[in-house]
Amino acid sequence: MFLAESHQDWHHFRPVLDHLTGALAETVLYVCADPRDPAMHRQSPRIRTFCVGKGLPRIWFCQFVEADVLVTQTLPRLLADAPLKLRRDAKPLLGQAAAQRAAARDRVLAALATARFARLALRLQAWTMSRPIKGRTLRQLAPRVLSRARKRLFDEAKEFVSLSTDERHRVRILAKRLRYALDVLSVALSREATERYIDALAELQDLLGELNDDAVARVALHEFPAATATAALSARLEVAERRAAEAAQPTLRRLRETPTPW
Repeated sequence: MFLAESHQDWHHFRPVLDHLTGALAETVLYVCADPRDPAMHRQSPRIRTFCVGKGLPRIWFCQFVEADVLVTQTLPRLLADAPLKLRRDAKPLLGQAAAQRAAARDRVLAALATARFARLALRLQAWTMSRPIKGRTLRQLAPRVLSRARKRLFDEAKEFVSLSTDERHRVRILAKRLRYALDVLSVALSREATERYIDALAELQDLLGELNDDAVARVALHEFPAATATAALSARLEVAERRAAEAAQPTLRRLRETPTPW
């Protein structure tokens, strides 16, 4: 299954999709958020498309995830070693953020109870239970798929410290794709070598996730301009982002030096 967060993702997915649906004769599920995605207009019986759109359920889900991370992870991390005055000043902001989180959660629960979501779940379930088309084994598929995913990650991560927020987010997405592919194909690989590689990749993902959380929090704090602690927390976020970006550079190097299990 492929999940495209924008119609531009198609250009990155297309070589893999063409190989899977062509040479390997595999059928894939392609879930996208944009009806303009070229995959939606692809006349191929081996590409099953589903557009979740950019409607309220998707927006509400993203809002809940961002609010949840802000309230339960990012702000507590920033305030853990903060001066007592800042922790006191941040209490009203934490209360407002928690209220937003609760409201977003209620909207998500309401969306999950809709007929639209039920249809999506049933379609996905039907696809997972469909008869697979004969093709190559996972052992044959793994080297090509994983090598390509690894190359894309390191190509995009060059000079990581100097990358923009959007470019770092792109690196995070590519690391996730490598991890997902490795999780799926790990049954055909050496267990010990795979675990070592996943450990190194997970270390990088933790840092990239922290960077993304901080970037989201920076934007979210703008919603509370009147809060006394907003400016101080924004400053601490900048310091945290810089440290995480600097730590990612040697982590990327260690991952590059880790032997691949495929």
